[in-house]
Amino acid sequence: MDTLVYTILFDVIIMVAVIYAMVLLFSFVGFLVTVHDEKVSGGPRRRKFPIFREQLRHYGGLICKEAFPILILCAVIIVLNLSFRFSDEIKLWFSERVNYDTIPVVAAAIDGIALIWPLVSPFLIPVVTVLVLLLVLYAIKDSSDARAVAMINNGGRKLRRNENAFLFCNSLEKGFVKICSKLPRIVIIIAVLVCINSLLLIGGSIKRIIQANERIKELQTIVKNLSRSETVAKVTLKSVKSIPGRKAPVRLYAVEVLSAAGETVSTQNVELEGTEFVIDCININFDYSQIASGEKSNLAYPYRVYSELVPAAEGIPLECMFNEDGIPFNFCLEENEIYGIKEDAFYARLAELMGVIGDDDQSREMGIRSTVGNAPRLRMNVGDVYFIDVEQTGGISAYKKQF
Repeated sequence: MDTLVYTILFDVIIMVAVIYAMVLLFSFVGFLVTVHDEKVSGGPRRRKFPIFREQLRHYGGLICKEAFPILILCAVIIVLNLSFRFSDEIKLWFSERVNYDTIPVVAAAIDGIALIWPLVSPFLIPVVTVLVLLLVLYAIKDSSDARAVAMINNGGRKLRRNENAFLFCNSLEKGFVKICSKLPRIVIIIAVLVCINSLLLIGGSIKRIIQANERIKELQTIVKNLSRSETVAKVTLKSVKSIPGRKAPVRLYAVEVLSAAGETVSTQNVELEGTEFVIDCININFDYSQIASGEKSNLAYPYRVYSELVPAAEGIPLECMFNEDGIPFNFCLEENEIYGIKEDAFYARLAELMGVIGDDDQSREMGIRSTVGNAPRLRMNVGDVYFIDVEQTGGISAYKKQF
């Protein structure tokens, strides 16, 4: 309710500001014209401020004289604006007061309106606003002409307010009849606009479907490129030290990210309290046709570590596993390793894929059936070295290097 009141007050203030701005604009134009005419005529020149004040009084008087139609126009615009802004609230209010079961015709009508409303609504309010504006402007002009004729017939006597209101209402009626006579043409114009809008919407939908299919094909190609078993990291327990006040010794691990050739890409030292080294992994399960037919092509990458004393939520992120674009190093392929897709498109889709991890709706649109965790637990002695493998079917495994 407060929002509705504030909206009405805001609209009224805007309308008043627009009316005052129009008065000032017309007064300024009249001022310039008057000054120019006095200059050209060669007669005595008046001071500029009285001229401007005279124009203000003139146009202000016109606004006051036509206050009734202007108020009607402003009221119609405000009502249309409120109907547009609070359409959902209006529908809810109406649905709470009508029993659709006892009045099936109303239910059918509302269902029909709900079906065609998205197509008609972009044009309905602008068309109605233009028609109301034309109607009011026509009524103003016609009533002004009728008032001038009436004053001549009455020997120059000014008409009373009720007579002016009668003339304006009569002009409104005449304008409404004229609009109704053109109603078939107006309906045809709206129908043509709706058809054009529908064709554009259908064309946009088809375009989005084609783009979605192309994106899915590119993602399928990316998954095939990345679906391979490889060693992605090496973990070494460097040292163990006891710290007073801690429940367990603090262990220092070195995590090295390895390239496909086995070379170290980046390194990160991690300190964890506890005896277990838990590697948390994101496992991305896709729902493409080749997976449904038995070709397991899921993706996985490690992203944090924790222990039995350090909760997963407080785990240490493995920043060493990602490049500056936030893409896991095991997903970064050389140009000669990428097939079926251009390198730029490969990394663009890959960045898009990484950006939707954790968003269920966007993940489903990209064919991700689920995103689950996988966390091998390691118990290591000082000097032990474990290799972390990403499996082609998804998930990670760890094995100890034998010397």
